[in-house]
Amino acid sequence: MVNSHTVTFSHELKGIWFTANYRLNKWEKIRRVKQARKISWAKFHTCPQYDKATLTIKVINRTGRRFDPLNAADIIKPLIDGAIDAGILPDDDENHLISTTIIGGYEKGKPSHEIIFTFTKIG
Repeated sequence: MVNSHTVTFSHELKGIWFTANYRLNKWEKIRRVKQARKISWAKFHTCPQYDKATLTIKVINRTGRRFDPLNAADIIKPLIDGAIDAGILPDDDENHLISTTIIGGYEKGKPSHEIIFTFTKIG
């Protein structure tokens, strides 16, 4: 059985990227959340299934400017929900998703923001 699974989101987020700092109207935010969840389901629906796992999320900034990776939590949560919908874990509660780590990074020349999810099996 595979012990970890990594999925990268980049160009798929174009047009739906948002952070805690964005001031979107309610309906636009709902649209983006639904779209992010669908994109995530499409990426994860063929991946292995785990009972328990940890999740490491790397948020790569497209510019060299300072940024707060935790502000991306608004887009990260629907991406996690889409992965759960796809069946990678039974639920994203504390009994199945044991820990979530969000780290930031910058890679020169990236055309857009990038979010890398790595689920690692426990047990």
